[in-house]
Amino acid sequence: MEALPVEEDRFFEPDIMKFTQYLLMEKGFSPHTVSGYRHDLTQFFSFYHEKGGARVDGVDMYSILGFMKSLKDRGMTQRTINRKLSAIRGFFHFLARQGAISNDPTEEIQTPHLRQALPHVISLQEVEKILEQPDTGTPKGIRDRAILELLYATGMRVSELVALPLQGIFWNEGFVKVFGKGSKERLIPVGRTAMEWLKTYCDDVRKKVTGSVEREEVFLSRLGRP
Repeated sequence: MEALPVEEDRFFEPDIMKFTQYLLMEKGFSPHTVSGYRHDLTQFFSFYHEKGGARVDGVDMYSILGFMKSLKDRGMTQRTINRKLSAIRGFFHFLARQGAISNDPTEEIQTPHLRQALPHVISLQEVEKILEQPDTGTPKGIRDRAILELLYATGMRVSELVALPLQGIFWNEGFVKVFGKGSKERLIPVGRTAMEWLKTYCDDVRKKVTGSVEREEVFLSRLGRP
């Protein structure tokens, strides 16, 4: 992604400069680390500007989630995406503390689950075997595969998955909205594979078991109950 022309980059450069100076002078970060932060922030603001954004205080969580989805669609690893999210999160935390913005757009964005973390316990081959256990030639198997993929991709709690409402799925944006402990709302990005299985379940299985009865919950039994 190309950097913005200098005259357009002025929308964001003053705040990025203040943030990088803070990292160098007060946090003691190395110049190499700060350079990485600057690169990640410039990449985000290039994306934001291409989508019509022109003010730092105009960034919202959907702008950031859209950026993360674009990186995933380009084949970037989750670890790299999480690193860029960390830079964006640190930047907006800084601006919020300084009073430069009234709301921190990263506040409700959860860092996605790292698939690489599981091999410390079981191998990737074993993970794939677990995901492939359900018989996807049956409605129940499709539902169970969607459940496993969603749990694995997001790291959400089982209680959050059981209570996940249909309107909590944002298909185009690629994330789900869940309510955790204390009814705290969380937005969790979902990988392409998990989202595809979720859509297959909703389109091919869920519609058949609900019939004329409307249910709020996404995952239902063969009798159409949560």
